[in-house]
Amino acid sequence: MSRAFIRQLAVTATAFGTASFAEGLCASWGEPAASLTERLLRVAWSVGLLALPCALLAAAIAWLLAVLCDEDSFADAWRLRPSRPALPLAVGALSLLTLAEYGVALWSRRFHNAELAAVLVALLTSAAVLVLTVVGAAVARWLRAGGSRRVVWAVSVMSFALALALLVSQSWAGLVQLDACLAAAPLVFVLTCFAADRWLLVRVAPVKIVLAAGAVALAAAASFWGSGARAATMLATHGAWGRPVIVALRSVSDFDRDGYSGLLGGGDCAPFDRRINPSAVEVPNDGLDNNCVGGDAGNAVEIRRPIWGASVHGSPTNQNVVIVTIETLRHDHASFVAAARDTTPNLRQIAASSLVFERMYSAAPYTRLSLASLFSSLAPSEIDWQLLAPEKHMRHISPRTPWLPELLAARGYETIAVLTNFAAFTPQEDIGFERGFRHYDVSTALTYRGGTMWGFPAAEQVDKALAYVERAKRPFFLWLHLFEPHFRYEQPPGAPVFGADQRARYDAEIWHVDAQLGRLFQGLRRLRAWDDTVLFVTGDHGEAFGEHDDRWHGTNLFDPQVRPAALLRVPGVAGKRLDVSVTFTDVAPTLARVLGDRETFDQLRGRSLAPLMHHRALPAAQSGFVVETFNIEDGLAYQAALVDYPLKLVYEEAGQRFALFDLAHDAREQQPLDPRSDPRASPLLRELVGYLERARPRVLGPR
Repeated sequence: MSRAFIRQLAVTATAFGTASFAEGLCASWGEPAASLTERLLRVAWSVGLLALPCALLAAAIAWLLAVLCDEDSFADAWRLRPSRPALPLAVGALSLLTLAEYGVALWSRRFHNAELAAVLVALLTSAAVLVLTVVGAAVARWLRAGGSRRVVWAVSVMSFALALALLVSQSWAGLVQLDACLAAAPLVFVLTCFAADRWLLVRVAPVKIVLAAGAVALAAAASFWGSGARAATMLATHGAWGRPVIVALRSVSDFDRDGYSGLLGGGDCAPFDRRINPSAVEVPNDGLDNNCVGGDAGNAVEIRRPIWGASVHGSPTNQNVVIVTIETLRHDHASFVAAARDTTPNLRQIAASSLVFERMYSAAPYTRLSLASLFSSLAPSEIDWQLLAPEKHMRHISPRTPWLPELLAARGYETIAVLTNFAAFTPQEDIGFERGFRHYDVSTALTYRGGTMWGFPAAEQVDKALAYVERAKRPFFLWLHLFEPHFRYEQPPGAPVFGADQRARYDAEIWHVDAQLGRLFQGLRRLRAWDDTVLFVTGDHGEAFGEHDDRWHGTNLFDPQVRPAALLRVPGVAGKRLDVSVTFTDVAPTLARVLGDRETFDQLRGRSLAPLMHHRALPAAQSGFVVETFNIEDGLAYQAALVDYPLKLVYEEAGQRFALFDLAHDAREQQPLDPRSDPRASPLLRELVGYLERARPRVLGPR
């Protein structure tokens, strides 16, 4: 058995080493701007990160094959010639593994991250197929069935069919979102196993292969662990397998169970004291850096209030307000802002008499946070998030948080929301978007699972919205949230075919939404409401198409994910294009100022953009604002960015890493600057650290 084990270990060690190298190549060549040195470092770090788990897996697989199969050759083991001593174990394992597959598939439903759930189920499925095939051979041999190969094939096919059925039924929505590079390492592993068995072991002694593989793994591991948080952050950002492995290792190394690890860029500056971690409340002058950023400063910035300023029309008005939010409407894919394709002909026509914001920033890169900021005028961390029942896995916006629909309803507006049955808008998650709406319609069905959306519900929503408006008393407040451009990108019926790739289908879905908005605008004219309606249209956030090795949204604060298209139409105000950086927290106070509603205005934060309508600049003291993201369930995975054009200072809690970008010279954010060596960053650092001291702990809410 020892000889067979060494031989199998040589094969699996070689295969895992080659697979780790392939993973490193995927992580290295995904970003065009990376230098050759940086790419080679990523390859070495990837091998070093995966060295320990791969070594354990190699030993486990080698032991399994050596125990169940009395063969020196890997190929002979796969020719299914089992030994008898382990057969009783094999019979029990067959049943247990089948039950485990069901358990893992059901357990994966608890994950909000469909990609992570899909990875877990895919890994367990692959392991089950591998083990069940070998175990099936042992069972067939044990039963001494005639034509044991037929029994083996039957067991293998049945186990594969079961695993595949569970994989598709439980994780398909997550699988279609997975990085294609995830398949590279397993494919290389399988091919290398047979190649090493057939050619390498004929020429090199197995013991030498094991020793050489161990030496390479140790050297790579030393390189990875010696590089600190930088290597971990790099692989968690760019590696297909790096992210789940680092997340798992951070969880294991969270010794004080405060949600943060002191290793791998986890951010915990006191790994054995749960009172000190990046989400702790900073206590001034206690001699401790409670939140691991900025020292014991207590340098909280003042809460910013909007400035009332001059009237837009000279007197309060009772104009209607329509807010349209569109999923993932990125600024440079909307033709009324910057797109080459004419994706928004109706909005382009409206833009001629509207304020077009060329540098609008969402408050966050995903829907739940960004829309909460849009209606509250608070940055995501400033919102009072309440803890719900544990089974909700969600937080609720406290009634103490100012809420524009509620404030306008108190003023006499008929408030209407026409949405879909997306979980965030319904009692399923109970976030609190319904507050203040007299009519809150979530009856439009949305086919959505695990981050993937199908269908075209916008037409039905527009029909319902016009029906509500026709019956509503004036003034009214209408909110529409249209979903079409969300992944999965599909070619809508009747839309232009811009191409066959994902960007082209995404653009076609934007065109489809624009067509439905054209129907909405015509309906408002027919109902004689158009001339008295303030209109704000925006994406709820942006969308990434491979920039910074990322896709979709919700993962970082680079511009592709946080710069949506936006326009504001105010009757009587001339249209213009504005290159000033603005954000979602400015929208509610601006609308209140346009309506002349001082009572509502005084309850809001952010900035009033009314001066821009009068060809005046915003106050210099209010030029910067915060964009941020975190897990709404627990406040973890925190990132924040302070935007004060042309500068953008980004903070990642994992590793307490700050990066400065000069957007005027580096619009694609490919050349991070060190804020400690750039004098322009000093005031931004003070302001952002002060914001973190004041607002960061609030995202966790009461426990």
